[in-house]
Amino acid sequence: MLSIQKSGIDFEKNLPGGIVYSQFIEELKYKVDYRTRKKSYFFQKDGEIIAQKQLTITLFRQDAYQKLLVNLLIYYLLNKNPFHHLLIHITHN
Repeated sequence: MLSIQKSGIDFEKNLPGGIVYSQFIEELKYKVDYRTRKKSYFFQKDGEIIAQKQLTITLFRQDAYQKLLVNLLIYYLLNKNPFHHLLIHITHN
């Protein structure tokens, strides 16, 4: 459900059963190498919120992301696995 709208825009859709799904975007920081935004998701019925989720997301420019990833991997290797797990997620538009 959360991926039916375009990324980065406010959105609202009426669903069956009188439920309204909404997404609101708030830009928090806009820097040279990254930007941070808060995404709020709501399901409402009869004007009452029945479910909600809020995420703070940091989006890096590709070259800044690659430098950050290299530094993280170097730190990871030099410290003999200080993390219990390492999650890397890369997407391209």
